[in-house]
Amino acid sequence: EEEHHEQLDTIISSGAKLKEIIESLSNVENFQSGAASIRMMKFSLPNLIKQSIDAFQEKAKARKISFHTDIKHPNLLLEGDAEKIGIALGNLIKNAVSFTSEGGHVFIVMEQIPGYAKVAIIDDGIGIAAKDLPHVFERFYQAESHLTRQHGGMGLGLSVAKVMIELHGGKIWAESIPGKGSQFAFLLPLDRDQVNAAERVFQN
Repeated sequence: EEEHHEQLDTIISSGAKLKEIIESLSNVENFQSGAASIRMMKFSLPNLIKQSIDAFQEKAKARKISFHTDIKHPNLLLEGDAEKIGIALGNLIKNAVSFTSEGGHVFIVMEQIPGYAKVAIIDDGIGIAAKDLPHVFERFYQAESHLTRQHGGMGLGLSVAKVMIELHGGKIWAESIPGKGSQFAFLLPLDRDQVNAAERVFQN
């Protein structure tokens, strides 16, 4: 009945959030235990970036946040697990949108450097305090500020993004200026040989 629609929406929303938390914890645990695996296939990184942006267009438009992309190599193919890299991209874009003020901007830049693809997600949001910056990829870590608590979350998204990138032998890092915005960037090896070499380094 009409009177129950709001309650049902709340139940569905809460269930989706719980599912996301469980999947995030599982991804991190599998990586730490060595049980995680990746399915290597050639895929278009520019197309994956576009799909990831499209998934958050509605949320961004509701807060008058605009996306801007600079894809310097539109035909770049990457060898890796597109689903897992998509999870990392989605979490980083979601984070940027969540912490950007109404009317702000999120920039996604993709380029190729020798042996690697580099992606940067840049926002002009609230930024991250210097004391919090070294910890943002830690599981359950949340910066202690009313602004962070206001945006909710469990402090899992960035740790999952880190896991997905490192599974591919990549590297992820963050830079920020409080009050002016943040940049989250990652490098991914272009081919299977580089990924396998990186996996051997992690295992040792």
